[in-house]
Amino acid sequence: MLAHGAKSYLAVDAFRLTGSEPASFFAETIDRFPHPLQAADIARAKTLTANPSDAFDYQVAEHFDVPALAGDREFDLIVSCAAFEHFDDIDRTIADISKVARSGCVSLHIVDFQTHSRWVRDRDPNNIYRFPKWLYRMLSFPGQPNRKRPADYKRAFKANGWTKVEVVPAVSIKPDLLPASLSGLASPFNGGDMDMSMLNGVVIAFRP
Repeated sequence: MLAHGAKSYLAVDAFRLTGSEPASFFAETIDRFPHPLQAADIARAKTLTANPSDAFDYQVAEHFDVPALAGDREFDLIVSCAAFEHFDDIDRTIADISKVARSGCVSLHIVDFQTHSRWVRDRDPNNIYRFPKWLYRMLSFPGQPNRKRPADYKRAFKANGWTKVEVVPAVSIKPDLLPASLSGLASPFNGGDMDMSMLNGVVIAFRP
């Protein structure tokens, strides 16, 4: 993003999963990017990633208070990849990112809606939706998929004042698995508004 001309980049997380990479890692990543970039942006990005500062920052806190992690910074673009499905309270997280979104901000989030267990994932991607709420809660563990569906993300973003909210399907259930995947689902996932054929989607929202 810096190599595309972004003024700054901040990553936030509840767990420190990165942060020790050498400057060469970022420089090589930028050099491998397949699309044309401006030479000045490339040079600036390499300089910033070699010397972490407010312009290239990574903040971590177990409580995952996004406004606190952002400090007094606001953003024009907020993105995540395969993170939202692990948040216990998406309403709180969306409310938090709304506080640091500048007017005109675009929010893009890749959400993996399907079962995460590798062997089951390929054979029964909707497996996690077959458990009643009480049983799924009893089997809970940190980072467990929250089972929120596209309609939940639309509702939460709209409730926080975002507009033109949509969830664009990226991966859908294969036709040969569709009948079995859509049968035997627990309530409320057996409802007609759950988009249960969507396995992976992109939540897009705009801040007025």
